[in-house]
Amino acid sequence: MDRATEIEYCRNVFETLFKREPKFLRVIDLQDCEEWKIHTNLRIHIRQFCDMLSDVIKHLNDPQLCLNSIREFGSSYASEPSPEGCSSSPRPHVPSTFWETFIFALNNAAKDMQVETSSRSSEVSNFKV
Repeated sequence: MDRATEIEYCRNVFETLFKREPKFLRVIDLQDCEEWKIHTNLRIHIRQFCDMLSDVIKHLNDPQLCLNSIREFGSSYASEPSPEGCSSSPRPHVPSTFWETFIFALNNAAKDMQVETSSRSSEVSNFKV
């Protein structure tokens, strides 16, 4: 997967997550931001998720390395202080429903990507005819 596709997939995951459950915007300190889709905090989280996803894909043959990357990504939500310019307290507890909704968003984004890829393939096939 090229980096642009990867970033688009990750963006889709977070947009789906926060559209479905806007209350989870507090996890990335954007609960009071109407323009959250273009906020730097969202871009940071998309990049971190992309980096973790790339790492997991790169090490698919080593489940322990994959698990470590996923755990590190998840734990960053619990341990990182709020970004600069936001409250100085650590991020709030991330409820299990956040992760359930995150899994839904992952699956949804994967299905969207599959449909888009399938659509592109059929366009290429039709073009060759």
